[in-house]
Amino acid sequence: MFNGDNYTGIRYAQKPCYGTDVVAPDWFKAPNGDIYIVFSVGYYGELHGRPEKDRMEPYIVKVNELRVA
Repeated sequence: MFNGDNYTGIRYAQKPCYGTDVVAPDWFKAPNGDIYIVFSVGYYGELHGRPEKDRMEPYIVKVNELRVA
């Protein structure tokens, strides 16, 4: 899912500090109709057999365009 600085069409403002694991994606619609995606990026210890070593950062991105695949 993570490809260089892109996540399925979303460009990060800066490269994540701790790793490239993406977990807990969710979305919400703001009262004005804007749609946002919220997720965490970093080193998710559970995926690597080291659950005590999580180092994650939250991200929120505004969806500017929706496409039907």
